[in-house]
Amino acid sequence: MTSTLNFNLPIDFSRLQNDRLKLVPLEDNLEEWASAYIDDADANPQVFDWLTYGPFANAAEYIAWYNATSRNNPSELLLAIILKAGTITRKGRITGEITTTEVADGTFAGLCGIVSQPPDRATVDLGQLLVSRFHRTFVGTHANALLLHHCLDSVADSGLGLRRVQWQADASNEASVNAAKRLGFRLEGVIRWQQVVPVGKRGLEGARLPRVGWDGRELGPGRHTAMLSLCWDDWVDGGRELVDRLTKK
Repeated sequence: MTSTLNFNLPIDFSRLQNDRLKLVPLEDNLEEWASAYIDDADANPQVFDWLTYGPFANAAEYIAWYNATSRNNPSELLLAIILKAGTITRKGRITGEITTTEVADGTFAGLCGIVSQPPDRATVDLGQLLVSRFHRTFVGTHANALLLHHCLDSVADSGLGLRRVQWQADASNEASVNAAKRLGFRLEGVIRWQQVVPVGKRGLEGARLPRVGWDGRELGPGRHTAMLSLCWDDWVDGGRELVDRLTKK
């Protein structure tokens, strides 16, 4: 089934699933999934540490933000990650202890997204991956693998045949940068002062940092952005096989 959403690329959602999870438009079940997202975020508030938005007081506040910023934006698509029935295995980062959890079919696991450049550039960004409750499990890897296949597989192989997939992260966010590298993305460099971070968010400061915009607005801290990419030539020269190996672990 190809997406009829207001998005400037034809997304075939039949390709965005495997035997462990599927990706579907957030607005398919916005109220329920927004509530699940906020419940998860309340238990794991660090999910907003590196984001330029949030936190949100409740689901209604998040839905209002989504409707204002993403829902009708033809260059942005937010997706819910929905698990299929099965077992989640997690290895403790410090102890190394293995724990397993059974999940029911239809369990909301988080969000991910695609930001499209003008379609004639054949370039997209992957972003907004939020899987805090299922961090250090297969969920993030599988979600990104599905998106990479759909974006970089050739049209003959039922993909979009794009040339470049970007991953942009706060340069201080080592976990995000390392996650991209694990998937085969190459670090191309750091773009200095690439974003203004909202007032109150973590960011870069400076004694002489301009704090007032041309329109009189107070400006928050800044951000250096790490730019990584996985391009068509990386994909056909072993990138596809790397991603497929990761999803078989």
